[in-house]
Amino acid sequence: MKNLLLISFISISFFLIHGCEDGVDNVIQIYDELEEKAAAVHFRNLKVYGYDQAGKPLCKPSIKFPGFIKVAEGEIEVAKPLHSEDDLKIEFNLKHNSLMIGTVCQDGKSKNNFVPDEVCNFEVCKAAPDFCKILSTPITLTSADLPEGYSGLIPLSPLGLSVIEGEWKASAIITKSGKTVASIRIGPKGEWTSIQLGDEEDAKVFNETKTKYEQASENSAKEEL
Repeated sequence: MKNLLLISFISISFFLIHGCEDGVDNVIQIYDELEEKAAAVHFRNLKVYGYDQAGKPLCKPSIKFPGFIKVAEGEIEVAKPLHSEDDLKIEFNLKHNSLMIGTVCQDGKSKNNFVPDEVCNFEVCKAAPDFCKILSTPITLTSADLPEGYSGLIPLSPLGLSVIEGEWKASAIITKSGKTVASIRIGPKGEWTSIQLGDEEDAKVFNETKTKYEQASENSAKEEL
């Protein structure tokens, strides 16, 4: 018992002193699920890092609201261009690790009486016009090539929906006129990804951190001119 307490004390002390390691503890792996020949868009070795309201790395693969994420590694290849007139849609599969909530979206359709279908699928070019532009040209982008809004630390504002907190399995497909042309899964198959919610104090810290990063980005842009 004494040994167990000693080990626990040492472990807690280590984390308090050293914190969590960026690019190690906070990595969310994105997996490409569509066969190479069938995919118009390939997601290769894509990794997203999660950060808390102060911009510090989270201690496990998770996403926090409020907080930040960063597309840190990997490539997105547009092998076959897709256009707004192609009727491009994103369809989600979302499942919460609880009997009370369970499956929320399946194949882009709502399975929850309180969630409309519009949450489970939407038109790509209306919801994300910048991403739509990326899809319109054959190109390979690394994390460093992503346009503004998708590069660096991406802010995630506070959410008031307590039901989203917990563990989730999530995947999504992009369809072109009903045909699947890209497919991704968040996290290893069979495992859950955590979503954390902060409080009012976290929201204050988040706003301060966001402002600090925005000012730093503006100053950097001015120096380059």
